[in-house]
Amino acid sequence: MKNNNKLFIIFLISLFFLINISFGEILDEDIKIENITPSIQYIEKTRLTNNKWIIIKSLIIDISDENTEITTLFNDNNLKTPKALTNLSKETNNIIGAINGDFFNYIEKTAIGPIINNENLVYNGTVDSSFNIFGLTTINTPFIANFKKIDLIARTKNKDIKIDYKNKDYMHHNSIVLIDKHFSNFSIGNNSKTKTTEIIVKNNKIEDIRYNMKPILIPENGFIIAIPDSKKTVLSNININDEISIIYPKITEFIKTAIGGGSILVKNGEVNSNFSLKINGVHPRSAIGVSKDKSQIILTTVEGRKSGVPGVTQTELANIMIDLGANYALNLDGGGSSTLAVREFGINELKTLNYLSDGIERKIYNGIGIISNYKINNIENIETTLNNDHSVINNPIELKVLATDKYYNPIKVPINEIEFSSTLKGNFIDNIFYPKEIGKGYIITNYKGIINKNDITIHDNISEIKLSNYHLLLKKGESITLNPILISNDGYEIPVKLNLLDLDIDKNLIKIEDEKITLLEKTQDQIITISYNTLTTEFDLNMNNYNTTIIDDFENIKGNSEVYPLDLVGRFSLFNSSLDNTHSGKLFYDFTKHPEKTRASYYVYNKPILIEESAEKIGLEVFGALGKDHWLRVKISDSSGNSYNLTLARNINWDGWKYIETEMPNNISKPIKIEKIYLVETDISNTNSGLILIDNLQVKTLTNNNLTKKTNYKDIFSFSMDLNYNQDNLYFTNKDDININSENFKILTDSKELFNKYPLNSLDTNESYNYINDKSKLILNLNNKNSTLLNNNGNQWLFLKKHILNDSSKNLLINLSDKFIFNNSLEKELFFSYLDKHKQKNNSNIFIISNNNKFKLTYYKGYPIINLNTNESYSLKFNFFNDSTKFKIDTPKVKIN
Repeated sequence: MKNNNKLFIIFLISLFFLINISFGEILDEDIKIENITPSIQYIEKTRLTNNKWIIIKSLIIDISDENTEITTLFNDNNLKTPKALTNLSKETNNIIGAINGDFFNYIEKTAIGPIINNENLVYNGTVDSSFNIFGLTTINTPFIANFKKIDLIARTKNKDIKIDYKNKDYMHHNSIVLIDKHFSNFSIGNNSKTKTTEIIVKNNKIEDIRYNMKPILIPENGFIIAIPDSKKTVLSNININDEISIIYPKITEFIKTAIGGGSILVKNGEVNSNFSLKINGVHPRSAIGVSKDKSQIILTTVEGRKSGVPGVTQTELANIMIDLGANYALNLDGGGSSTLAVREFGINELKTLNYLSDGIERKIYNGIGIISNYKINNIENIETTLNNDHSVINNPIELKVLATDKYYNPIKVPINEIEFSSTLKGNFIDNIFYPKEIGKGYIITNYKGIINKNDITIHDNISEIKLSNYHLLLKKGESITLNPILISNDGYEIPVKLNLLDLDIDKNLIKIEDEKITLLEKTQDQIITISYNTLTTEFDLNMNNYNTTIIDDFENIKGNSEVYPLDLVGRFSLFNSSLDNTHSGKLFYDFTKHPEKTRASYYVYNKPILIEESAEKIGLEVFGALGKDHWLRVKISDSSGNSYNLTLARNINWDGWKYIETEMPNNISKPIKIEKIYLVETDISNTNSGLILIDNLQVKTLTNNNLTKKTNYKDIFSFSMDLNYNQDNLYFTNKDDININSENFKILTDSKELFNKYPLNSLDTNESYNYINDKSKLILNLNNKNSTLLNNNGNQWLFLKKHILNDSSKNLLINLSDKFIFNNSLEKELFFSYLDKHKQKNNSNIFIISNNNKFKLTYYKGYPIINLNTNESYSLKFNFFNDSTKFKIDTPKVKIN
């Protein structure tokens, strides 16, 4: 009987449904897999291609597990009001993962497609065949297909009334609409764009018939049928006290859950040859997929709209879904709506895991949730995290202990039931460790025999004190956070408490709490010394630190206006009033159209404004009375052609004039040009029009307040070396001739004379990338122009990966053509992961040599970086021994900083 029922369902669905990789070369991929429950896995893929990074975050759900359910998420009390996905998830018990759902129309205040939840039709979909659905049958079989709009029938003894839409305010579309308690508290009434008759139904009986009257409460145990004037003839023979019932199509009896989406991306394990809803370009994306055996559902987001991670096309998304095991896949809403939220280990609340391109969760109309019904059991897993695994004596290390049972249900662990210990001397106060001994060791967490170990390193060799801010502006009673960091000799940054440092200032002037300084008395022009052992650095308090240069006074128009999307209205003109009673610029915007998209109004300079290289900040005077909480930004470009969008104000929410500013990004290639000033809005709920006035675009450069810093960087270029050692040497030079007293040597050089003289022993640093390898060392010459190694169409990364991971040398030297800077943190992380693997495998000595404007040794996480001033002549010599390496530089005027 069960099999016959299954076949009957499939037969009905087949009648009702109309079933209507192109990546760049993958250079590297890091995959992380974590169990969320016994039947759900979280998979994260960070993929480097030859033209971009792709970050994929997915949940793979085994729906054959009886403790796991798939449900739809929506605002159960008011379908017209969108909510963030994490808030929608709170309306259903035991949600442990969720993804955003259908495309929506904010003007109509509804999603495009249908929702069926627990076999109940919440609202129906559209007649547009571009849109499709994902669903589960009542026997838990998932499907992805095109779905005809569900039309309902309101049946009385005298006649049938066709219901066009359920819970969608579509009377102005010449439609008859049924609304119930999901829609809102109140009916539509005379708030409709068209005059409407409302049939009030309670307990399947017509209680009232009202024409164009104020909205009323929707009956808890009933519904309302709203009929526009264009269809009022259906009211004939409909009377108060008539019995009435709603007839649903037969197919709805066999569907437990359904939600709308866009194009079908994958059909029968292949990329769909024709996307029904084409969304061109690269964007953040979301999708849901079904495995071939229908046992798994795949929820996926792909990140985008951030530096180096632009997003993917629909075709790329389809290939990603196939790669994750989807036989069918459906495109969900993307862009700023793209959201994946998951219950993390040991924590009950959902956390968004993907990068949100709007900066915050966008409010959406529906989503897909995963319910876990596993009963809570005894603790079986604990996980301990440290706020920092590198520290100094007496600087506290805070431990956070989380626990789950065998089903990964979070369980709170009482701190007094946990035993903490360390292989290094120190004191524990509750879950905080105060180290008293330098060296490497680990902290042990023991809960009833369940043990965790966390590595720690306590440093004493500190080279520098670094502050988050060296120029404080405070009024009496105001506070600011300094976030002091100690930098170890081997390049580790250690956040420390302020009370570990000494401040040379009258204690009656300030109060210190953790990293926060509060000004107790009014004071001006203070230079304060902060010290740790023999190290010192200075910061100033309430001093004029900047010179200001006005670069546009808006007395003339120097550009034109642009908008996005292109059919918006936007204008820029001069206004006969300003902060200084001359002119200002007036930027008009109208963001009432396309609320589901990012909208912007630009003032674009015809000729970008070149600003001085010493500029630290960009500022602007803004009259914000009609700014209505929109985002004001300035777009700049650097000498390498990279663009940056800097935020002047996240919300324009003030009256009158206000000065606002933004700081220049670190590691930017100068000189810099200002290209445009613009208002932008990404929130679908903020749809309006207005204008702002802008005046006195300016840049600020730091004045020299002679702040001093005492550091402890050693002169590593004067290590004792046996200059007559000739067993294994390396010479790195820009000289045309050097004295070589070695039998086994290699040369890195840009000198044609040296290369011609020693062609078999030399590596030409003028080449884009190349290498020399022998038994003791691997030397790689790399091109990091534009602060990236993604040059040469990605081939250099494959070259780098191949040689480092396959090498067995005891010494690895990497020469960079430019400064040691990565514009993309993902690339920097990947680069050092290769170095870590080489070091772990070979116990190797690793050196990075960079082209800088000074001779200086720095470290990054233990790796030495030798910075060379290539404008001066130099010769850097390495001696390689069995277990160690020594090096020395010869130059007419070595300066160590």
